[in-house]
Amino acid sequence: MKRMGITLGAFFLLAIFGLSHEKTFSFVISGGMTRLAPHDLNVFLQDYARYYFSFAGLTGAAGRSDAPKTLRSSAEFELTLLFGAAPGLYLTLGSGFIGAGLESDPLLQSYSDLEVKLSRVDSIRSIPIRIGMLYSWPLTRRLSLRPHVSLDAYISSFKETGYEERTDLELNQRLAHDEWDIQTKAFSWGSTWGLSLEVDLSTMVSLSLDGGYRRARLGSFHGTDVRFDNGVIESEGDFRLLHYEFYADWMKTGYNFLNLPMASGSTQLDIVRDAILDLSGPYLKGGLRVSF
Repeated sequence: MKRMGITLGAFFLLAIFGLSHEKTFSFVISGGMTRLAPHDLNVFLQDYARYYFSFAGLTGAAGRSDAPKTLRSSAEFELTLLFGAAPGLYLTLGSGFIGAGLESDPLLQSYSDLEVKLSRVDSIRSIPIRIGMLYSWPLTRRLSLRPHVSLDAYISSFKETGYEERTDLELNQRLAHDEWDIQTKAFSWGSTWGLSLEVDLSTMVSLSLDGGYRRARLGSFHGTDVRFDNGVIESEGDFRLLHYEFYADWMKTGYNFLNLPMASGSTQLDIVRDAILDLSGPYLKGGLRVSF
């Protein structure tokens, strides 16, 4: 991956500094939808609710929650510069934004005189920087197919915030309110393959429809974990986003977590590894190209 990036980077710089046969320059503004598959996050969002209510059942609490939400799609925006390197061949340099997030429905445990509420918000943000090549294959005077490929660097962040609140039902009074704020960042490599259909509206302006597949497995997230007790910072420390697989002592079912469960106790951890937030998937974008 890194060698490919160095090669493409050198080729790109040579084109800029005058070794290209064609001096055409253009930029493309595009946006659309992309399919996501952050498996580690999605299975955690399902399993943490299942674990929470399994644990509550041992204490005689009644649990309530809607079906767990998961991340499946996101909007994507990008600006790409094209430099003519040879007839029909272009070097590309692009950057954009991919963002996805959700607020899970609160989990509730109800006792005769006490209610426990757990709420969380998870979000992923990523800025891809792409260096690649594109070939323009004319179909008619105004219509062309444009296959392209790129090596991508992803500057990403994962944020998790949430709280657990305990309320005395008889007095209608809040007993405790514990919050957490996890902020992490990561740098990862990936790649993109695509094919666009472009129609020229004039000598300077074109419209395109671009579809393809992005491979972006984001890992090695590091950052901070801040805990609050009734609004006051209780603790602050380094945080590494890890994926845990374990069997709870009282259950024969396995669970997947992105952080240790609240009541881990003597729980045996079967697998511990770096969490992977996989943004790989197909995309479809519309674009506007302006040429000079």
